[in-house]
Amino acid sequence: MEDMDENSLKLGQKITALLNQTSLYQFEEEIAALIQETQQWLATNPASKRELGLPLSELRKAQQAIAANPIHWVKVLDGRLAIGPRPKEKVVQRMHWYGVTHIFTLQAQSEKAEVIGSMAQARGLDWLWFPMASAVPPEEARENELRRLFETAQSVLQRGGGIYLHCAAGIHRTGMMAYALLRFIGQSHDKAMATLGECRTETFEGVGAERIAWAERFGRG
Repeated sequence: MEDMDENSLKLGQKITALLNQTSLYQFEEEIAALIQETQQWLATNPASKRELGLPLSELRKAQQAIAANPIHWVKVLDGRLAIGPRPKEKVVQRMHWYGVTHIFTLQAQSEKAEVIGSMAQARGLDWLWFPMASAVPPEEARENELRRLFETAQSVLQRGGGIYLHCAAGIHRTGMMAYALLRFIGQSHDKAMATLGECRTETFEGVGAERIAWAERFGRG
């Protein structure tokens, strides 16, 4: 009985430790192996289901969530960049599993942008916010504000972090600012356009030439 309790405790601890990983998407094989190990243990020790049933269920949910991962990462500097539409609450709750460390929001207060910030911070994610009410390029007076945010984003990427950049649909505002950020960190026009296309085809095709032209002011050569 003591051996059974000890083994159940060890399995439970292994499951908890794995679920606490911040980039769980990198541990797909470990998750599958631990699920199999736990199932095999329960097959011969059904009494342990009382202790391991719920942890095993959470591990299966994590496996399903990772299989449906909506985040498409592109390597930028030493980190990761992904772009897209406003994430739903369930996705935000799982973003730490997907490797997101920072959410960069481009929506306005009227679009309830701060809800994203609250959800992100509740999951231990950092939140960057540059409010934009529309896809019209921001006025020149806000350029320094944006450059400061880009400096922060560049530092995050240099340290190996993962940034998810979004607006509402992930097309116009997102494309404009993703391109501007890529130019800010030193990518050439051609390289930044290629990176934008790699991040998301819909954004690359829909951002609009006028927004790309505006964002060129952040280029460094």
